[in-house]
This record gives sequence, C-alpha cells and structure tokens, in this order.
Amino acid sequence: MKHFFTLLLVLVAFIANSQVTVDPTFNPIDGGTSDFLGVRGPVNAQVIQSDGKILIGGGMNMNGYNNFIAGNLIRLNTDGSRDTTFGVANGANGIIRDIALQNDGKIVIVGSFTAYAGVTVNRICRLNSNGSFDPSFNPGLGATRNSSNALVNSIKILTDGKILIVGDFGTYNGFNVNGICRINSNGSYDNTFNSGGSGFGNFGLEVSVIEIQPDGKILVGGVANNTYNGINFKGLVRLNSDGSPDLSFNLNSFNSSAVYTIKLRADNKIWVGGTNLYVGFTFNYVGILLLNSNGRNDATFAPTTGTGSNTTVYTITQVGTNKLFIGGEFASFNGVARNRVALINTDGSLDATALSTSSFPTGSFVRSSSLDASNSIIYSGSFNNSISLRNNNIEKLTSSYSIDLTFNPSFGADATVKTFATQADGKIIIGGVFSRYNNIGRSRLARLTENGELDNTFTVGTGLNNDVNEIAIQANGSIITVGNFTNYNTTNVNRIVRTDATGAIDASFATNIGTGANGAINTIALQTDGKIIIGGNFTSFNGNSSNYIARLNANGTFDNTFNIGNGAFGLIRVVRIQTDGKILVGGDFQFFNGVTVGRVLRLNVDGTSDNTFNATGVGANGSVYDIDIESDGGILIAGNFLTFNTVNKQRLVKVSSLGVVNSSFTFSSGEWEVYFAHIYGDGKILLGVGNGGSATALKRHNSNGSTDLTFPLSSAPSGSIFSNALILGDGNKLLIAGSFSSFNSVGRNRIARLTDASIVALPLTLQSLSGSLQNGNTQLNWHTSNEINTDQFIIERSLNNTSFTAVGATIAKGNSINTYQFTDFNTINLGVTTLYYRLKMQDKNGSFTYSATVPIKLSTKSSITLLPNPAKNTVWLQIQQTTNEKISISVSDISGKILLQLNPTVTSGTTVYPLQVSQLAAGVYFVTIKGNNKNETLKLVKE
Repeated sequence: MKHFFTLLLVLVAFIANSQVTVDPTFNPIDGGTSDFLGVRGPVNAQVIQSDGKILIGGGMNMNGYNNFIAGNLIRLNTDGSRDTTFGVANGANGIIRDIALQNDGKIVIVGSFTAYAGVTVNRICRLNSNGSFDPSFNPGLGATRNSSNALVNSIKILTDGKILIVGDFGTYNGFNVNGICRINSNGSYDNTFNSGGSGFGNFGLEVSVIEIQPDGKILVGGVANNTYNGINFKGLVRLNSDGSPDLSFNLNSFNSSAVYTIKLRADNKIWVGGTNLYVGFTFNYVGILLLNSNGRNDATFAPTTGTGSNTTVYTITQVGTNKLFIGGEFASFNGVARNRVALINTDGSLDATALSTSSFPTGSFVRSSSLDASNSIIYSGSFNNSISLRNNNIEKLTSSYSIDLTFNPSFGADATVKTFATQADGKIIIGGVFSRYNNIGRSRLARLTENGELDNTFTVGTGLNNDVNEIAIQANGSIITVGNFTNYNTTNVNRIVRTDATGAIDASFATNIGTGANGAINTIALQTDGKIIIGGNFTSFNGNSSNYIARLNANGTFDNTFNIGNGAFGLIRVVRIQTDGKILVGGDFQFFNGVTVGRVLRLNVDGTSDNTFNATGVGANGSVYDIDIESDGGILIAGNFLTFNTVNKQRLVKVSSLGVVNSSFTFSSGEWEVYFAHIYGDGKILLGVGNGGSATALKRHNSNGSTDLTFPLSSAPSGSIFSNALILGDGNKLLIAGSFSSFNSVGRNRIARLTDASIVALPLTLQSLSGSLQNGNTQLNWHTSNEINTDQFIIERSLNNTSFTAVGATIAKGNSINTYQFTDFNTINLGVTTLYYRLKMQDKNGSFTYSATVPIKLSTKSSITLLPNPAKNTVWLQIQQTTNEKISISVSDISGKILLQLNPTVTSGTTVYPLQVSQLAAGVYFVTIKGNNKNETLKLVKE
C-alpha cells in the first residue's frame, strides 16, 4: 500500500515526475559522501583555533568531502566533522606547508601555491576567518626564486603583528631575502629585518622551521651544509629579533643532516627534531635532542638504551609535564618497534605502555601534531586510512593513547552492508563487513528501526570476526546469521549463529552446531517446520560430509534425514523454498549427486532430486546468482549465463513450475550480468545488474521481460556496488544495501531507503493529521479519502522520536471521505516535555506505511517549523497553536513571486502539512504564514 500525502490545493508546478529518490526520513543524520572520510593527500600542518576547531593544510586538492574542492585547506569541527561554513572552491592551487592564526581570527597560509581562489598570490596568502580571500593583505610578487619551484615552509606571527617566513625562496616582492624575511601586517616587505645581511647562502637547501622565543629571539632549523650571513649553518641557528645571528647561542658541537621541528619548553630549553642529530660524538639520538637555552646539549635527556628514533622525527608535542609525543618516519625508538609514532618520557626513555600497536603502511609519515583543549593528541601526515579505516591522514588519540573513534563521527554503515532482513515489527537486521553504524560499534551485525536509526536494544558485543552473507528471521523472532565468520562475541560459531531479539547468543544452538561448516555459508532458507537449509562453499558440517548444502534441525543439529547423496559439485549461491516445501537451488555447480543439472535444480523435501523439474533440459551455461518465485509458481532465474536449456536466454530467464522455459518472456540484458532479481506484487522485476562480479546499477523490467521505462537506470558511484535490494509495501519503497556512499548523487552510507514515485499509489489519501493537548490527554485528528483496501490505523507514540510503541488502533471506515479521532489518556504525566505520534496505516493484505511524525509539546507555546530544511522533495510545515484559525500559507521565491498559495484551517494543537518542493530549482525560498495573531516568514533552502 502506498499512502500519498498532499494538500488539497497544490499547484501543478509542484507535481513531481516519476522518479526514484532517496527517502530523507530514513536515517536522516546520514550524509553519505558529505561525511568527512579524511583527506586524500598529505596533511602538512594543523592549527587548533581558540574555539577548538581545527585547520588542516597540505596537498589535499580535490579530495575530502562530497567532491568538495578543498583547495588544500579544510577546517574541522571539534568532533572532527567538516566545518561546512569554511572554505571556498578552488582555494590554494598548490601545497600548503604551514598555517598561522592572527589575533583577529584571520588566517595566513604559506606553501608552494601560486593562487588562491583564482587570485595570484605567490606562496603566501591571508584569509578571512571563514576561508575567503583577504585582499587587504598584499604580498606583491610574493616569495619567488629563479626557478619556479619556490617554497615557503614555516610562518610565525609576532606580537606586533609582523610576520616571519622561512623556506626555499630568494626574493620577496622583488627584494633579495635568501630564505628568510619579515613582512609587515599588510603584506609589504619589512626592510629593517637582517638589514645588510646575506641570509642563507644556499636558499635552495630547505629552510624548514621557525620558532620564536619569549624574548623575541628566533630559532631557525633546516638542512645543514649551509650558511647564514656567512656563518656556518649546521641545521640550527638562533637570530636576534632584528635578524642578526645570536653569537651567544653555542652550537659549535651541534650537527645534523636536517632539523624539521623545534619546540620550546617552559624553562626555555629547546626540543629539536629531525634527521641525524648529534652534539659532539657522544650524544647521537638520530631524530630528537634536548638543548639548554644556550644551545648546549642537555644530558638529562639520555635514552637508557639505544639511540632514540632510528630515523627522522618531524613533530614533537609535549603531553603534560613529563611526556612527549613524537611523529615522523621512524620504525623504532631505543631499539623497540614504534611505527611512525611514539610516546617517550622527558628523560629520553620510551613509554612502553603506549602506541605499541600503531600500524602504518610503507612510505607513510606523521608530519604534525598538537594538543586540543582536553589535552588529547591530534596527529596528521600521510598514512591513508590504515589506522581507524576512516580518517585518512588525520587521527585523534584518547587519554589512553588509543584511536578515538568518536573523532569525525561517521553515519550510516562505515563499510559494506551485504544483506538485510525485516522483522514483523518493521525493524531491519543488517549484516556485512561494517564495524560501526551511526558511529556506534556494531561488528558486522546490527538492528535498525524502521526509519534507519540504530536500535540500541539489539547489541552484539564484540560481534563477528568475519563477513555476514545472509540473515533469516524465524517465526519466534530468533535471528540466524550465516557467513564466513568463526566467532560471535567470544563464542566459537563456525559460519552460523542464532541470537534472540536482543542479540544474545542462543548457547544451546551454538553447542549443537559443533564445529559448524568448514567453509563459508552463502545462503539460508527456513522451512515451515523450523528446519534450516544452508548452502555455500563448505564440504562438511559438524564433521558430517555435506557437499555445499546441508539441512539442520531446528535446534542446530545436523539433519541426517536430508538425503542429498554426494551433494553438489561446486559452489551454491542461493536456496529458495516453494510453498509446497520443495527446494530450489542455484550456483556454480554442474553436477548434483553425480547427475548433470546445469547450475540449478529442485530438491524434494527429503533432499532427493526432484526429477520432474527441468526433466529434459541442461540448465544454465553459466553461474546462477539468484532465484525468485512468482505467486503462480513461475520461477525467475538470474545469473551470468547466455543460454538456458540451449535457448538464447541471457542472464535472466522465466520458467514454469516444471522448469520449462517461458518463451514469451523476452529479456534483453545487453552486456549486464544479473546479480539479484526480486518480483513485485504486480509481476514487475527489480534487478541488480553489472559486470565483473558485482551489481553496479538498478533496473526494473515488466513481467514480460521488457524494460520498465518508468524506472530510471540508477547507477552506483564509481567503485561502489549494490549488494541487495528489498521491495517494501506495494513497491513504493525500496531498501538498498551495498558499498555505496551515495545514490543518484544523494549521500547515504551503504544503506538507503528509496521512494519510487513511479508506482501508482493505492487509493488512500491522508489529507491532514493534527494533535493537541486537551485536559492532560493527547487528542489526534486525521482526515482521509478513498480508503479502498485500507484495514486499520495503528496509533504509535514515542517519548524520544526514535522508539515508537503502539498505543491504540482504529478500524478503517472504508468510505470516500472520513474523519477520525483518537485520545491518548493522561499523557501529561509521562514525564517528558514533548511526545511524538505517527499513524501506521495498514492495508488488508498486511502491507503498511507511516504518516509523518506529529510532535505534541506538553505546553501551550505556539511554534512554526519547517522540517527538513534544507529539503529535496517534501518539507513538512508544523504549526502548533492554542486556537482554531483559518490561515494563509504562501511559498515565494527571492523576487517575491508567489509560487503556492493555500488557505487551510488549523486546529488547536499541532498540525503538519506537507509541501511538495521536488520541482523547485535549487535555491532559497520563503514560506509565509499569516493569521489573526501571526505573520511569520521562514526561509526554506531547496537542495
């Protein structure tokens, strides 16, 4: 049954074309590709703002968020999600190496870029606090050198607002500066810095980092074998505030290959990180040293064994008073394995309790790190998604130095959803490869509410240790899950597990399966007597020989009465049970019990081959992926075959109950393989099609095999797949799962519900639904028309707008126009400020759908809201007031042109009206509501 919500007066311009769209009410917090999945390039710099937001810069162009052109600069919220209010398309056209914040919130960036937002700015640029270009900062020709590969590596803003930069450049705005210069606050060159000095003798060597002491003196680090104002430069030098060398800083015994990071301690001692650092020939700590304020080595930093990091340290962050976090390219510290990150004590010894299991791929590095307001470490660099599997190149640690999975929360499933099953109450069990859903740990198995939120009443503990392939729900509500796992929440369960409705394991079932299957179980089907049929890639079950198919008793024990003989000779992909109990089996096998069957056969209830099925045929000449059964007993077979019974029937064939090819079914797949096929109630067929082993598009065909042109071909994004689909209700809703992060350009992570406007609605129109608080009770009123086949209205209530409970039911009147009323008594004493109601509108065939949710505030405050906003297809106007009143509702564009005008009467309480906006162009509109005591205009954003 499809329930179509509409207003009595809707302009023709608001009538939607037939289309398949993402249902925005299903897990609406899931933004899919709009979620930050981490950057796809190195992060060189990070700065935490005073409000806790995090600026990150690097080589990140064209990567990150929903095709958002990051311009190598992104700002994150404190939880790690992208700050969508920051940034411009096509920002910096090259790498950003460092970021500095001014006291007024403006941002200065440096690197190798030559333009920002299309404006020429050679290697330095100032931005407003929202990421827009600040034209009041004018660097002129900027930082340049004779060749085109100039680079500014580091920047510091001084207390007077002036700016120091260092790097591989020879000139600034035409002035010879040789690797270092000071700039006025407006971007002009400050010629009073290092006046008469020659700077770095070889500015083509990398000058990497700059740090300012509290007394204004300047520490500069970089590649050695250079000079500064003619003085030998061994990788580190200190300058006076005017740029002249500080000769009191004694580095005669210091040497290095390169210095990449400098950090000041509160006692003015100096941490130095880089490559091959040493003082004299005694203290050789490779990547990190501690110097006294005069430049001499501080021997209190002395690793008790080994020689510190075995190679480069790029970043140092002090944690508390006696710990250091270091990051770089090293693989060990003091001879103990530490992969790119380590926690060390300030005496030079390794903290053996932390970061011992950090894993980074070859070629990775950690470039920058910092502490947030909670003293948690945030580090970044180039390490892809090898750690949390989500936050490419930036991670946050908890107080115990483990990966903080609450940083950058992801919504929907964080990896592939392969399968799902719906319970009688409409809740959805999902299984697959994922480890989290809506940022909550759920290893490969979870339950969702009907509207896609995570159901926290179903928990799996540590979950499953490998993939889930299929799920079946028994009549008593128990859930059977099959796949390639061997463990469920610390219990050994080889490839099959049964849980109750809370997720608790059925211990007796786990005992009865014994050693389980010796290979993956791909498919499961339940008999009416409670027995369980499984098929897959196994050859035994609990020690019993059973080639690729087996039947279990209802308690999980192996059923020896299932007489399959030698079984299949090859992989089984699908098992389906007919209404008469006979069993259809499909897969890659060409033989069953020694007889040629051609990848599909039917078994009798006792497991023997049904010789009446396809008695004279040779079956499919390629793999069978799916089977579905029509209401009249006809059978649909899908796969990667080109002929069936030698007849040219490519990838999809319809046969009779005896296996005879239906010649009137004329399906043309082109080059598509068919991976799943599901039959609608009217005989139409939903297909998952693709090439190379996975479904990459959805199609629909008519019952005769011809293409249904009312259903647009819907493709998965590049590299994504559809694992399966489920037809809901009358087909006006579809549930899809896979590895996608969007559907038709609307973000959804790995599971989505679709609305199919091409399916003709059954004749029920809900014209309005309203509610009000009356003498401590909630009163609901609704108006309908055309109630053909409607059975009843179930009234559901929620205290939190997530978990709904039925509180009553009303039998449908079945007439043309009807008015209903329901009272929920004594709701004022439920202990909440707002209640939420919806109608579950059920047809006589058992199918159902829901109305919009009506919030009832247990107060008399008036309010008007638009939800959702922004909107794509339908926006719900919610009006709560204390009197009955006729009002006017108008929708206008920014020019003031009225596109929709309505004049309904609203009643005391809360009333919701759906406004169809699918035909509006993307942009800003205004919804104006006028009445006796109101004249309110709300802004509506159409996506």
